[in-house]
Amino acid sequence: MLTLAGLSLPLAYLSWRFVEQPFRKGNFAKSLSQGTIFMLAATAGSALIAFGLYGHLNNGVPQRLNDTARYYANFSQSTNPYETCLLKIGDDYSTHPRTGCQEFTTGEKIDVMFIGDSHSHAISYQAQLALQKENISSYSVAYVGCIGLEGYFRANTPDSFQCSKYNQHMLEYARKAGVKTLVITSRFTLYWDGARFDNHEGGVESGKGAYIDLLDHRDENAGPNDPDRRDRVLQSYTENILKLAKEFNVVLVYPIPEAGWNVPELAVKRILVGHEQNIDNISTSYQVFKQRNGPVITAFDALDSPNLFRVKPHELLCNTFIKQRCINLIDGISYYFDDDHLSHAGARLLAPYILEQVRRARSNGTVTSKISQ
Repeated sequence: MLTLAGLSLPLAYLSWRFVEQPFRKGNFAKSLSQGTIFMLAATAGSALIAFGLYGHLNNGVPQRLNDTARYYANFSQSTNPYETCLLKIGDDYSTHPRTGCQEFTTGEKIDVMFIGDSHSHAISYQAQLALQKENISSYSVAYVGCIGLEGYFRANTPDSFQCSKYNQHMLEYARKAGVKTLVITSRFTLYWDGARFDNHEGGVESGKGAYIDLLDHRDENAGPNDPDRRDRVLQSYTENILKLAKEFNVVLVYPIPEAGWNVPELAVKRILVGHEQNIDNISTSYQVFKQRNGPVITAFDALDSPNLFRVKPHELLCNTFIKQRCINLIDGISYYFDDDHLSHAGARLLAPYILEQVRRARSNGTVTSKISQ
């Protein structure tokens, strides 16, 4: 970078000497009035604005891509259709049932509730379709960037980001609706570790780090790398999950493998540069996944409760299709719609395993419905 910065100086001089100066002081410049120069600049600016609007209104002008590139680009739209069921900062988190999120419920009866962040939202639709086929009623409302457990705050977020209260109201509604089974999905590792995912192969997830701490430690300003913060967050994970498992059946979805790169976007880029042969086996290192998620997985594996049921996405996505690799895209199917969220294909892969654990939970006799009076 220092070398490039140094090279920019002589290039800047050459541009000034042989382009800028002749244009400003040459005969061509003298022949133009100020009004003409303004009109030319306004015309050029308007043309750029019009070009940008055209691209925006036409979804990036997909016609510029060939059929194969458009096919892979469409995976970026392979998302949960119920956008109103994904809360964002400032949305009302206290009112349930939420309008537009009741398609999978049966009257006032709800058997299963999905709770968590955008990873929960990404997988819930396909899972709810699978549950619906067996007449199992379900309800799902997620909150962007919010872990599906009570008692935490996320650092560097505004006061309107009420993650813990979202969980509180979800659980209150679960009790009122007689829910027996919770399906909890979140980016547990991200919130514990604090760093965005780097797959060490060129895929580095965009965005600032995101870490949480317990509400009781809000005033301590512990950083993402503080070992005490990480220890108490991980311990609190286990305590919270076991506490919920005393009241509900808990289907715990382990960390979903992250990709690091935007998978559909990477496929399209490879096609555009003529590397179409390299798009059928986009994957990341299983070893990197284990290194990043190991502490959380170990803590979850140690949990012991008759009301706890586990779904491990890494056992489906990693070390199965390709040895020691976690698949992102294979055989023309992208399992992600961006760099960490599962597409419909990825969610469909997971749905039967969620259904299986819900079945086991429903046959479990230790949890009874607790409808508030």
